Amino acid sequence: MEKIVKKMMNRTAKISLVMSAGLCTALVGAAFARQDSPDKMKGSGMLSHMDRTFMTKAEQSNLAEIAAGNLAWKQSNNETVKTHAQHMITDHADASTKLNMIAKNKSVALPKDPDPKNQQVYKQLSMLMGSAFDAKYIKSQRAGHVAAVALFRNEVKNGKDPDVHAFAVKTLPTIEAHLKMFQSMSTKPMGAMGHGGSKMQSGMNKM
Repeated sequence: MEKIVKKMMNRTAKISLVMSAGLCTALVGAAFARQDSPDKMKGSGMLSHMDRTFMTKAEQSNLAEIAAGNLAWKQSNNETVKTHAQHMITDHADASTKLNMIAKNKSVALPKDPDPKNQQVYKQLSMLMGSAFDAKYIKSQRAGHVAAVALFRNEVKNGKDPDVHAFAVKTLPTIEAHLKMFQSMSTKPMGAMGHGGSKMQSGMNKM
């Protein structure tokens, strides 16, 4: 009877050792999994709130500029305004394409429409024609690009994600060139405007 008891005790001890070893393995595995999680999060394209906000606002700006540029071709009779508008369409369409590629790689859904403020500006522009349209369009472009330059400069200075930051660095000079272009234009009736804008080259083509 004593031998049977000893055998049972030995078997119980072995089972306990096996269970303890299995538990330790599971705990070590869980610890490594927790350590790996930050890298996995980075690989899945997790972004800071600031980077994500920048992408959203930048795309809304792109959409607004493209829409306003297309409207300028219909509502304006001034060739300089139309030329500048075409630069807006070309450059911001290019920026939108690049930004959407980054967003896709990081599983970020970008907006499909401009922000409400720019939608209101578009509505106001759509009710104007000729020189009245030109004056309102130029003023809105100045205001829009002042905000865009500030947005991009902030991302250049404080952006965390390397891809989003690189996009901002490459795009900022073009946005700044747009602002200077509209600041140099007069809002007086057409005929008082200069025609230097026809020599403006698309900065995004150099990206």
